[in-house]
Amino acid sequence: MCSFGQHLARGVNGVASEPATTSPRCAEREPHFTVSYMYAELGGWECPIEIAAMCEYDSAAMMKSSYLADQFATGLPYDRYVKTGTDEQQRRWSQVCDAVRLTDSQKRLVGGFVREMKILIFSGIWCGDCVEQCPPIHRIAQANPGKIELRFVERPRDGELVPELRVNGGSRVPAVLLLSEDNEWCATAGDRTIHRYRAVALRKLGPLCPTGIVAPEREELDATLGDWLNEVERVQLMLRLTPRLRQKYQD
Repeated sequence: MCSFGQHLARGVNGVASEPATTSPRCAEREPHFTVSYMYAELGGWECPIEIAAMCEYDSAAMMKSSYLADQFATGLPYDRYVKTGTDEQQRRWSQVCDAVRLTDSQKRLVGGFVREMKILIFSGIWCGDCVEQCPPIHRIAQANPGKIELRFVERPRDGELVPELRVNGGSRVPAVLLLSEDNEWCATAGDRTIHRYRAVALRKLGPLCPTGIVAPEREELDATLGDWLNEVERVQLMLRLTPRLRQKYQD
């Protein structure tokens, strides 16, 4: 039975979930998403704090457009997603986002996209690799919000990704799915771009997942932005040239 519409009854300081839209196609699946709010008791007042959607996956249906549409609809936009983190986590995400800058030519490139596309990111608000790679993707989406929609779904620190999204046998994030306007899967990217891997390999630091405490160097950040822009552009060109959409739009 699908968990859309169900409520969490109990939790720390009281947790309640907001029902999502129930779809008949969910009827035979295991529970997936809830969008939850934590009501902390502050001076007698209840203060709602949004908690990012967490999920259990239906592996058999993972790449079906209807399933991807459900997950995308449940995801959070960038700003709301970042606010689900602690103050320190929000600081880390903000410092990287503030440092990311598209060049004028990159802005013109993204601004010229004509096909609508969606980017669905399975992320960890706690994860250093997500801290250093998701803000560049957000900046790309910001350059053409009419054509690029971006959503985030949280992978809990002790959670697992569906096998189709695991990298080298591990539930590594970010896992980035690029979709068409009608939720057809086009590409999966992650967990690190080539320039990100080169930078980590060069430093040879201990933790598998960097902390994100300090923003990456400018050269590394620009190169990582370029990697993600290349992938987004590749899918945009895929959508621009695909016969089914050219027939639809007569272009």
